[in-house]
Amino acid sequence: MSVGGKDYDILVRSENISDIVVDLYGIDNATSIIFNDVIVIAVEMAQDTTFNDDIKEMIINTVLENDTMIRQVLITDNKKIFDQIENIIESLMNGKAYDDQVKEINRIIEKMKKE
Repeated sequence: MSVGGKDYDILVRSENISDIVVDLYGIDNATSIIFNDVIVIAVEMAQDTTFNDDIKEMIINTVLENDTMIRQVLITDNKKIFDQIENIIESLMNGKAYDDQVKEINRIIEKMKKE
């Protein structure tokens, strides 16, 4: 991984949160990206589990307990957004600058605020 200091810290924090969320009941997969004090999380639910307000609340509480720098948690089960976040993470891990991803991250945040 050829990622610089601050970008690396953001990636590590995002990855840690994804790992914590995946460990929650009913969640098969999770990906996330942090932008300032906002985290965007996309989840894939386990079979026979419904993505609902209880699940969202459980995820929000878990994230806020585990990362005190986060102020806002945006969550979706939208597969397209999941893939977009994964692509951003992959770009960052391949050495692309975080600043190059900001426009795409903001686009995702705006879309999720409307959900």
